[in-house]
Amino acid sequence: MARNAFAIRTSETSSPDEIFSRYFAPEVLSILPQDLFATSALVLRSAPGGGKTSLLRIFTPGPLIQVIRNRHLSPHDEIHRSLAQLGVVDEATALAFGILVPCASGYAEIGPQLEERTSRALFRALVNARIILRSLRALCTLHDLDYPNGLGTITCEYAASLFDEGPIPRNADLGALRAWAEDVESRCFAQLDAVGNTSVDLPLHMQFDAVLWLSQVSFVIHGRTVAAKPIVMFDDVHRLRPWQRTLLYSELLDHRQGASVWFAERTYVINPSELLTGAIPRRDYEEVRMEQAWSTAKSKQYLNFVTSIANRRMAQMRTDLESFGDYLSNTVTDYATQDKIAKALPEMEQRVRDLASGSGLFDEWISSAASSTAEPFEKAIEWTRIGILITREKQKVQASLDLAPLSDDDLEARTGSGVPAAAERFVCHRHDVPYFYGIERVVRLSSYNVEEFLQICAVLYDHIYAQKITRSRGSGPVSVSAKIQNDALTKLAEKRFKELPRLFALGPQAQRLIESIGLMCREKTYEPNAPYAPGVTGIALSTQDREALVQAGRDGPGNPYFELASTISSCVAQNLFEVRDNHKQDNKTWVVLYLNRLFCAQFDLVYHVGGWQRVSLRRLQDWSRGVVPRANEKITLV
Repeated sequence: MARNAFAIRTSETSSPDEIFSRYFAPEVLSILPQDLFATSALVLRSAPGGGKTSLLRIFTPGPLIQVIRNRHLSPHDEIHRSLAQLGVVDEATALAFGILVPCASGYAEIGPQLEERTSRALFRALVNARIILRSLRALCTLHDLDYPNGLGTITCEYAASLFDEGPIPRNADLGALRAWAEDVESRCFAQLDAVGNTSVDLPLHMQFDAVLWLSQVSFVIHGRTVAAKPIVMFDDVHRLRPWQRTLLYSELLDHRQGASVWFAERTYVINPSELLTGAIPRRDYEEVRMEQAWSTAKSKQYLNFVTSIANRRMAQMRTDLESFGDYLSNTVTDYATQDKIAKALPEMEQRVRDLASGSGLFDEWISSAASSTAEPFEKAIEWTRIGILITREKQKVQASLDLAPLSDDDLEARTGSGVPAAAERFVCHRHDVPYFYGIERVVRLSSYNVEEFLQICAVLYDHIYAQKITRSRGSGPVSVSAKIQNDALTKLAEKRFKELPRLFALGPQAQRLIESIGLMCREKTYEPNAPYAPGVTGIALSTQDREALVQAGRDGPGNPYFELASTISSCVAQNLFEVRDNHKQDNKTWVVLYLNRLFCAQFDLVYHVGGWQRVSLRRLQDWSRGVVPRANEKITLV
């Protein structure tokens, strides 16, 4: 079988620049602020697999050069246009370049054996050294110079400043500066190897001087000043020790220096360390939560982004298959399904007639549905829609016996936007009809996370390729049926749910919490009157609840809600919840936690964002411990 390119997890940093730039999807650049350099700092947050590192890498010199060189060729032309709109390139010139500083190794070892002030100074020294070394390498790459030999062709000029007293030498050539930075880095590592040995000569820095240095220096190559502005990009900031992360943010997030500083890290919604600085959002820094940015983007913007990625992966496999979404059926009009529904229609009709018995209010609705010539599936949805609305009418307080019969116009007026979608879900759930199928629903199940989308695509591609090699000539185009898609996605959802206990330390608690939320959502979704149409798919925390969880995180294990706070925070970090901050309803502000869309397949829910329910912290704590109290056979929420 041909390799499945969707199943290959190529590191964002290991693939060659040429390959990376060729398969980069420029649509992701649209979620960045259009005035990208209006503030001195940018914070990127997402769950694992959200695309943070890939987004940062396109700004580094290697991929930038590939885009500029091939700017008149597809697909680089589209990337070039997007970067030009952000002010990063101008025709054949880079106007900015990224200096990527990973935080995954070397830093976390600093601290335990040293007193606090020394640890902070040593951490700053290592950061300064690495920024300098990566800046020099990036500069050579940008101008097609060998590193480090090409440093001899670059000279430096410094702008006068009141803040030029840092440890980085301002009077050295770049070769000597490289030697200085390598020495600082070596002495830092020597300290890490010499546990308990205080005689090691420690490089102790009192500020992150490398960022200031970049704002003061101008590079001159062959008599011409380099126009490109440096961007210091810290990746995987969550891998630092908490005090290191706090120090980095507090000293650089609201800095007033010329060089831009970007931070990329995993999302944590309930985390005291978010309250790190007095910096003012929008004035001092921009924050982009990638999943939320996609969820509020223009219609189909995320769909276009990930299908672009999918189509590039398809091209990699060279199997004569092109547009991924075209091979996924987006209808349930196959004969078997329509026949099954057709056989169930008399029972559906009778159920509605029984529901309406004793009143002539709904005669016109029933007559219109009975005379419809629509396909069985559409007719089933219509009968179910009428059943929902009759149930709602009959639950109203006022007596309706003396009212005139309701017209078709009344039916439409009472329907609301969510009722047809709820009716479709009712039909699919009751009659075992495929629900999760078609490229738009497949994309929605990824919860705005690129890696999750690729995992879904990997499963579906196996079915696409199997059809390609088994179908006979002249049998029509490849098309994976709605049933095959639905079964594959439901199986994938079940697999992911079962893997939760092994995913992270609080995985067992997370699994129990998500299962209870899923069961509650299913219970609310399928109430006969569909009160939260199209369905319930999440829970909400009040402002007071969120503050209580944040306080629990600060207090530690002594607080009774500490484990719950840690569990929810871990779920958000793993993209098990889609977060909607500052949701306004009933003159109150809520934090809404929607289930990851893939779990909607696990619990037979709608794929839409849907409604939500307020659940007390006490009850959430019970659920995370496997206790699900009920009253009148319904799951209790408070």
